[in-house]
Amino acid sequence: MKCDDSIPALPPISCGDLPQMEKIEIGNPIKPLLSILICTIPSRKHFLVRLKTILVEQVIPWFDCVEILTDGREGISIGEKRNALLQRAKGEWVCQIDDDDRVSNHYIANLMIGIEGNYDCCSLTGQITENSKNPKKFVHSIRYDKYEEVNNVYLRFPNHLNCIRASIAKQFKFPETNHGEDTDWATQIFKSGLIKTEHWIDDVIYFYEYISPEVRKQLNYH
Repeated sequence: MKCDDSIPALPPISCGDLPQMEKIEIGNPIKPLLSILICTIPSRKHFLVRLKTILVEQVIPWFDCVEILTDGREGISIGEKRNALLQRAKGEWVCQIDDDDRVSNHYIANLMIGIEGNYDCCSLTGQITENSKNPKKFVHSIRYDKYEEVNNVYLRFPNHLNCIRASIAKQFKFPETNHGEDTDWATQIFKSGLIKTEHWIDDVIYFYEYISPEVRKQLNYH
């Protein structure tokens, strides 16, 4: 499966654009294969700039195939933003990245292998830290039917962070709340049984960086 090569690519974003990165939506293909969706708010633009800086160079080889959309509105819930981004997404596959997390330098390349293989989803292997300490591995995959910890590894069925076929993902709504909306949505998809095939990714491609409320306050993070 390939993107439409007849669509001209937009010029890549230069380093000089980085101060305004939080305002830029990367990629503008007419028929993208992948939509990467990011919820944020203006006070967290330092996180968003960091994440987009990581993604910029990765997008260039796939510029006609990938779009990156953000929703930075205030006064609405995270669930509402996630739903709005899903509706805006033009890609045949979708995934979400939390604005204060990071991804590996081969994140998009790994997802595109699964997309070109026409799988329903890609597994996700990542690392979670708490206040930059105690790294632990997590895996989200259709191999697992519950949330559990086995041999110091967190195992989950696919959620919003996984790359999932858009025609499946868009059948379900996030509850309009700020907490637990991701687990609720993931559970709906899991119970539907619609995800049948999966591209397995061994590499650690996602870094979930939990910061406790106490540390957030100290660092003036929102």
